[in-house]
Amino acid sequence: MTQETDSDLVSHTLLQLIRCPATKSKLEQVSADSVTQLNKKFDDGELADQLGRPIQSPLAGGLVNADQSLFYPVCSGIVRLVVDDAIKL
Repeated sequence: MTQETDSDLVSHTLLQLIRCPATKSKLEQVSADSVTQLNKKFDDGELADQLGRPIQSPLAGGLVNADQSLFYPVCSGIVRLVVDDAIKL
């Protein structure tokens, strides 16, 4: 059994159950470095979701699918598993 830490945004158990709604692949938490890189794009006004809508606030964390093509943000502890809300990487 894996022990969770306070820095985990999504529990290990939940990660074993949920899948990317677009590709059906497993999801994993993104690294802090990846979030920092995405937030730099946010600061430059270059971060948008799948529909081209600008992201409205900096990212705290999120999940990425197996091929690292889609980022699903975690907002207030809730994973936004909506394909249209995903950020293409």
